[in-house]
Amino acid sequence: MRLDRFMTPPLNGDIMFSLPSFPKLFLVVAVVAIVWWWFRRPAVQSDRSESQVRNDNRRGAAPPGGAAKPKAVEDLVKCPSCGTYIAAGSACDCKNGK
Repeated sequence: MRLDRFMTPPLNGDIMFSLPSFPKLFLVVAVVAIVWWWFRRPAVQSDRSESQVRNDNRRGAAPPGGAAKPKAVEDLVKCPSCGTYIAAGSACDCKNGK
């Protein structure tokens, strides 16, 4: 007794693996290209922004967000009682702070 009563031929013939059709190849290539572009996009944008900053610095343009003000630099002095470094002219938080 046969389990498959109606012996129908396979839909793709007798060949198990065959050459894919052009639309299938095109779809696979398109998906790979889109995925590659999607993961490559942040690197390209960061390269563009770095080159734009370099060009702006060459021309003497101000960075985005207005002119950059240099931050004040303060001298540090060592606290004689606890040994930590604090800004000159400020009091230390230790017990014998000066």
